[in-house]
Amino acid sequence: MTPDAHRHDRCYASPLNDCSTKITGEHYISAAVLEEFSVDGAIDIGGLAWLGDGRRELPLQALVANVLCDRHNEQLSGLDSAAGSFVRRNNEVRHVLATQKRRMPIADATFEGNAIERWLLKCLCGIVASSATDLPVGKGWRPPLGWLEILFDRTPMPAPLGLYFVATKRDPSGIVPKFAFSVVSNDDLGPYGITASFAEKPFILAMMRPQVRAESMLADAIRRPAEFIESNGINRTTTRLEWPNDRDQFTVQIHHDNPRKKERPR
Repeated sequence: MTPDAHRHDRCYASPLNDCSTKITGEHYISAAVLEEFSVDGAIDIGGLAWLGDGRRELPLQALVANVLCDRHNEQLSGLDSAAGSFVRRNNEVRHVLATQKRRMPIADATFEGNAIERWLLKCLCGIVASSATDLPVGKGWRPPLGWLEILFDRTPMPAPLGLYFVATKRDPSGIVPKFAFSVVSNDDLGPYGITASFAEKPFILAMMRPQVRAESMLADAIRRPAEFIESNGINRTTTRLEWPNDRDQFTVQIHHDNPRKKERPR
């Protein structure tokens, strides 16, 4: 530790030894993302330890915890903006393809895949550090130093860790949730990943080497997808994710219901 290094005991990035002295409130799921699914400044949410088994409509400010110093919070603010833009794009595409019955241009869009991947790691760290889940990790939980080096873009994400898209992931009802986050953990390893669904697209961030068994959560997964091509038989658009120095990339084809057919009598 250098002479001027500082560790703030309430900042989950304190193992980096470069905290500021002030702690700040942090949305453990970015406010820019929560706003995309909120109504009049509130969001219907469940799965938080302090909510028990139920769901409640909460103001966005209720999902804030003091888990980052202001220096580290500021360094990660660009991830929040990138995630908000990415989620907004997916919501807009889903809405247009579900409702638009005439041909209309939907501009293609490109995002930095590394930013979305690191943002999910930020969500994972923030949710666990804030004790928003009932995981038995203790109040002073800190992410592994290797995670923090990746999160703050000091070292690249090593394969096969990283962001996965799982085309076949469903909840027990057979439906992909429009908006859901869940920490992946077990008693031996503690937290080691997070699942996230928005605009009915299911993603998983794996922070340990994935299992390759058929029953694995990632059995049908695509690591670091290059693009999503979405169409409904009328309109078509592409959302690209750019990944530096990653050759094994794949296209995801998503077919939406044709809104014209919904009106036809059976």
